[in-house]
Amino acid sequence: MDQFTTPQIGLALRRLRKKHNLTQKDLANGICSQAEISKIESGTHSPTVDLLYALSRRLQVPINTFLDHTNYRESLKVLDENLLIRFRNGEFQSIYQETQKIIHASPLDREL
Repeated sequence: MDQFTTPQIGLALRRLRKKHNLTQKDLANGICSQAEISKIESGTHSPTVDLLYALSRRLQVPINTFLDHTNYRESLKVLDENLLIRFRNGEFQSIYQETQKIIHASPLDREL
């Protein structure tokens, strides 16, 4: 079976697992071993296509969430640039309102 070898898969898996408040054991339950999840997250093991698909189903995300981080990074970059411009212009109330909207719109991960 094909395997994915990008180290970003492990980082994305950990981020999503924590976002869903799952332990490695919870995520692995019925799919694979907890040790397998640990190896993937640490970047020492690459998941098969079938395993990645099963994990994406458990986490309720499309499989490409693990593979394409371009849009996510670009969104963070644009947000960061917009907030920096507002900061430089002294628009502190605007910054507060924007960040409150973001915080309440969706669960946050550590990077955001």
